[in-house]
Amino acid sequence: MYFAASFKNPSTGVIDISADGSNIIVIDNSNYRNYTDTALAGGASTISLPTSASSYDDYYNGMEASILAGLGVGEHNIITDYNGTTRVATVATPWIAGVDDTSIFEIGEPGHLKEYFVDFRKVNIVCPDSTEYLFSSIADGDATTLPAATATLPITDTYAYTTGDGVYNITLYTLPTWDATIAYYFIRNVYVYYLTVMYKLLKNDTGTTPGTDATVWEVVSSIDDLPAKYRQNVRFAITCDITSCYRNFVLTADARLKCTMCNKEIWMRDTDVQKSMQLFMIIEAVPTLMYMGLYDDAQTTINKGKQLCCCE
Repeated sequence: MYFAASFKNPSTGVIDISADGSNIIVIDNSNYRNYTDTALAGGASTISLPTSASSYDDYYNGMEASILAGLGVGEHNIITDYNGTTRVATVATPWIAGVDDTSIFEIGEPGHLKEYFVDFRKVNIVCPDSTEYLFSSIADGDATTLPAATATLPITDTYAYTTGDGVYNITLYTLPTWDATIAYYFIRNVYVYYLTVMYKLLKNDTGTTPGTDATVWEVVSSIDDLPAKYRQNVRFAITCDITSCYRNFVLTADARLKCTMCNKEIWMRDTDVQKSMQLFMIIEAVPTLMYMGLYDDAQTTINKGKQLCCCE
């Protein structure tokens, strides 16, 4: 149970990046690894978690609990003790409105619940020809198309690609906005966003405004310096043009060779049939190469498909 930037949809387990022939559709599913469910009950300073919760004592100690819906919606608390047998968490301060079996909660690293990720989103796209685009929610990229993130995720962006089929390298960066009420701990490798600047925590602290004390918060000048939990990198292969080309060869061969289908030798000698078979093998090979992490080989294979469509 921890925060991590992600493109993966928790419901389907599928990376939410797709292409339709002219656009790459990117869906950001950050925060899904935090623990969310519906409470069974609650006391003045407790919350009873369902059977989906951990059975280990103290598992959620130091974590932040937020009520997302139902009784107590909008309330936050820090868990000070957790009984794994009863699945009852004790919180630092009494609930104001209370908690009951209508309360939908989220538990995660302090300052890393969904509502803290309201400002900072960047999606970096490196195209097959090394052209690079940075889409940003804070208006500092090559194109400002991302809406500001909200507690309701995912957010979606569509990138009109012009470099065609190939292997694209896509990275999502996301940071929580600093909050003066949160106790941030150095051991958790905390980074935050505040007033257009990224900061790294240098020691445990609560309430020191970033930019006012360099011994607490260090300015971070590059998104490439952000640790793994604030980023997700995916290589994504697009073969839309090759697939369209393959279909055209099939249709052309089918229209011309209908009367000769019984003559296998004539059929196999046809260049359109040969190219369609080669393209089919390429289209089938690319996902396997990507799955194996052979990205350069996938790009080489796609380039061969382009040559078959355009140049041979």
